[in-house]
Amino acid sequence: MNGALFVTATSALAPTGALMRALLPLLGRLLSVPALRGLAVDRLGRVRVKAAPGPRKHSRGRIAVSLSRSARRAPGWCGA
Repeated sequence: MNGALFVTATSALAPTGALMRALLPLLGRLLSVPALRGLAVDRLGRVRVKAAPGPRKHSRGRIAVSLSRSARRAPGWCGA
């Protein structure tokens, strides 16, 4: 812990419902108690998450193809 009194963080994943906006300040006050914070950290450390699948071996992307003989550009696909 860095000892900061307040921490501001932004995320598109933060809960924005009215109930959560009302409860988050209370939750922040509760977690300022060292014993409760330690319990919460311990519980979060025990959470099991499913491993994310690995990246694809191949992917495709859209490209614009132009031949040197013509000025015409055609849509195409690029494989990597």
